[in-house]
Amino acid sequence: MLKKKPYTNNTLLMLLVLSILAAGHSSCAAGTLDDCIRGLEQRYRAMQDLSARFEQETYIGSLKRAEKGAGMVYFKKGGKMFWEYTQPAVQKIYLDGKNLWFYLPEDNQVLKNDVSKLPSDITLDLFAGKLKIREKFNVQVGTGEAQEQKDTTVLKLTPKTAHPNLKSLTLWVDRKNYCITRSSLEDEMGNRTLLKFSAITIDKGLSDSLFMFTPPPGVEIYEPPPLSSPNPSP
Repeated sequence: MLKKKPYTNNTLLMLLVLSILAAGHSSCAAGTLDDCIRGLEQRYRAMQDLSARFEQETYIGSLKRAEKGAGMVYFKKGGKMFWEYTQPAVQKIYLDGKNLWFYLPEDNQVLKNDVSKLPSDITLDLFAGKLKIREKFNVQVGTGEAQEQKDTTVLKLTPKTAHPNLKSLTLWVDRKNYCITRSSLEDEMGNRTLLKFSAITIDKGLSDSLFMFTPPPGVEIYEPPPLSSPNPSP
């Protein structure tokens, strides 16, 4: 049994969403809302790789407490992603295009999932660049929240079909460079996860080796049975 539970699937969902949408370079201020959404989708399809620093705060509704984390994230076209947490403890999440690895160095443990056996849902659609935002979400421009940051437009996405891991997703768009700098995700259990991105770089030619994980000698590897989804994806 794992001594520590890696970040939950709803957190991973939000991480995937943010790493994809953070590359958006379409102006939400200069055009219509549809122009902004179209630009985000087109930019992701064209983007080859991305890296950024991140800060994360997750409020766990059932425990009524918040947990914080921070580190670096790297993304590359072709189903590759690497999240390297440095706070509160070292944790590494690899997606190499075939397998999803959660590595906990402190406990000498790895959780491995075959991506092809995961249920098809919004996460995989986003990651594959197949998602049409307007088809899956109701989208509104946030009111009031944008005033917290100058030159920021806030978009609130609500699934058109009930989803167990996603009640709403709010995105902060920096109008100076049209990047997503912050996101807040809420699920049906009352959990909320906030991510803040900085030092975003795009298309720098990240090496495939960055996303490959080889378990060190002696590491315990856990492979859970294929996940099942009781509810249809939105």
